[in-house]
Amino acid sequence: MFWAVSATGAIRFWDTRNQQKWSAMLTDYQFADGHYLDVTPDGRYDTNLGPDNEAFRWLVADDPLRSLAPQTFMRNYYEPRLAQRLRQCVAVSGGCARAFPKLVPPTELDRVLPKVSNCPQRQVATREVMFGSSNPAISTPNCASAIPPGSPGRGNSAAKNRSTARRRHA
Repeated sequence: MFWAVSATGAIRFWDTRNQQKWSAMLTDYQFADGHYLDVTPDGRYDTNLGPDNEAFRWLVADDPLRSLAPQTFMRNYYEPRLAQRLRQCVAVSGGCARAFPKLVPPTELDRVLPKVSNCPQRQVATREVMFGSSNPAISTPNCASAIPPGSPGRGNSAAKNRSTARRRHA
């Protein structure tokens, strides 16, 4: 294994077992506040930054103008103790293929983020209000309009809609 510090301060590690062609293994970024980010060429990462931290973002080739938070790819690409595990598997012939599962390319992953909005408020009369109590009405969210038709929250099950769609297309 060979390592070098880049002009940006990152430490880069190469696998030197093939003397004809070294392969990049890992880049380690150390931040002044004690945080770190380790990244492999195939996109695996380890960090002590939070999943919503703005210091680390993803750009994907099929949507290069939208940056995504690390949490978008955490399930597939986050590898705890990545640097330590890479050093250990390099020492064993064929060890890295066994130590790390094959990755699905980011372009094939579902990257659609859920839409979150504030639901409009409506006034709901409580039993006390209806019967002359001086208690004011309780304000509760009216989110029914925010739930798309056919979704489980609307009373129609998605499974029922899929089976109906299958019958129409059959």
